[in-house]
Amino acid sequence: MSALTGWNSPVYLIVSRLMRRAPAGLQRTAATSLVAAFTCVTAGALALGAGCGQANPGFNPPAGALAFPSGLLLDPRVSAESNGPCGVDPAMPDEPPVECAAGDVCTSNLQCRTPASWLVVTNANSDRRYNAGSLVALNLDLFWDAVASDQVLPQATDIDEAYDAAASGLKYAGSADPEYQPGKFVPCRRVANLPQVIECLEEPFVLEAATVQFGNFPGPTVAWDMRTDTFSPAADQSMLLTPVRGDPSITYVEMSGGLGGADDLQLECGQSQDPEDVNGGRRCDDDHRLRFLRNDPDESRLAREPFRVLVSPHPEQPLAYVTHQGDSDLTLLELEGFENGGDGRPAIVHQANLLEILGASFSFQGGFGLAERPEPGDGDGDGDGDDDDEATAQIGPLIYASMRWIASAQPVRAIAHKPVSGQTCINHNSTVPSQPGAIICEAQLEPVGAPFEVGGLPQVLDPAVSRPILADIAFSRTGNELYVVQSNPGALVRVDTSLGVDGEPLDVPAGQVEICAQPTSLVIYDDGAVEYGLVTCFRSGEVFIVDLASLTVVGLSRAGIGPDTMAVDLAREVVYVANTLDATISVISMAPTNPARFSQVARIGLQEPYVQ
Repeated sequence: MSALTGWNSPVYLIVSRLMRRAPAGLQRTAATSLVAAFTCVTAGALALGAGCGQANPGFNPPAGALAFPSGLLLDPRVSAESNGPCGVDPAMPDEPPVECAAGDVCTSNLQCRTPASWLVVTNANSDRRYNAGSLVALNLDLFWDAVASDQVLPQATDIDEAYDAAASGLKYAGSADPEYQPGKFVPCRRVANLPQVIECLEEPFVLEAATVQFGNFPGPTVAWDMRTDTFSPAADQSMLLTPVRGDPSITYVEMSGGLGGADDLQLECGQSQDPEDVNGGRRCDDDHRLRFLRNDPDESRLAREPFRVLVSPHPEQPLAYVTHQGDSDLTLLELEGFENGGDGRPAIVHQANLLEILGASFSFQGGFGLAERPEPGDGDGDGDGDDDDEATAQIGPLIYASMRWIASAQPVRAIAHKPVSGQTCINHNSTVPSQPGAIICEAQLEPVGAPFEVGGLPQVLDPAVSRPILADIAFSRTGNELYVVQSNPGALVRVDTSLGVDGEPLDVPAGQVEICAQPTSLVIYDDGAVEYGLVTCFRSGEVFIVDLASLTVVGLSRAGIGPDTMAVDLAREVVYVANTLDATISVISMAPTNPARFSQVARIGLQEPYVQ
């Protein structure tokens, strides 16, 4: 073997450690396959190049570990909204402090918030070492209790060895464990070259029983809170939706139980309950994979490489929108299924060619980010923020989609026709579509004007070189500003989306700030006082923090290797960052009272880079 992949090489040492987490029975032959997979990664093939992974079917992903984390989702059943003020009111300093309700925390800006107990992580299989992607659930209550423990191990401690050596009675279960006592093993240590950062082994915090698997190359998971007036399952149930690129589909999973950190959390997607199943009893069934228009195999297939999903949870018309990497279609899902006909599942109801770049080849088409404009107007005067005319149609909110290969965005709306006197909604495949008054009431996508240019830094590229231009997008709390990540050159761009005299958004460029090269993902951290934009820099391993009011960089934090998607935790005043290439999650403090604000303070998972 070469110096890169020999038995004493850095790659093989990484592989050897990962093998300790692999299912029982994997021997040296499996390790050899892993080395081959790593060789493909270092060569830049990433499983899609010739010969990489074709002869190795891989093995089931670990149920209790991180692997190429590609998405983070805080428990969607726990509201991120403030539950009221707390502490001492500056206007009445002599009054006793206001206490938060049991289970809530008082944040730095004196707001009571409920901390979520679970962080759902999407694991990808980007090097095809594993035969599936997966969802794993991390118990944040246990993690934060461990970080705060006075039993954190010193620098350079071999946590793996210590954890394996600990007797079962010493396994960490948090301070709420009735058997907890000082000296019980805590799977965390201080980082050798960054003693202010605490890193923890992830396995003790993962609820393995809840892990489920799906197809290859999944993207970030999003959620729909199903607890509405018109669609009311269990009081603690939400639906998770994951775009799966390798097998073009949207896989959906029902999440229930586990509120407050209890171990009865369930992720249900029709997986087999047989532990002897070839996939370990964790693979989602076909009924939970949305692949065809109207769930009909005779209809069109979902466009290739679904990439990002946005849920618009309007109680009367919950919809999801999907962009595609490498395809100009925009896809629409009705989350409650069909009102007439259908099989009771969520359904793909429309695919529209709305993101096409005229004159560009098939390889340079596609979208990236999606964002819903808050209160997009109230054309019917009913105060609900949507422009529905009850006599004719339900018109959805204004959705913006960024175009990957040009500096433009496309606004769209979903329109669902309503029957009026003498009209009847019928199934799309009714045998009598020409009956008097019959109409199809499924929502359909319509463009709102033409794509508009978002501005940004000027392009300085060889005309023969095509590079992705735009990435993620997000709105400010008012909806009057749209923030767009420009990948090449790297910038965060502001677009003025305030309403003009005609009641429509202006959609004009309004400034930009230069950041790192090839940024990708964006989240807005809004604590009610200040809005910050956090942008991940995949190549440099950094997170830029931008004050959105002044559009200036106010912080720069190191993350892991290959940082991408993020999740905002307002209750704990942190942002979690998925580090794809070293299988960790960085924790960045956003608390104004923390001396380490805007920097990494903790890490879930031990840093084991796939590429260095």
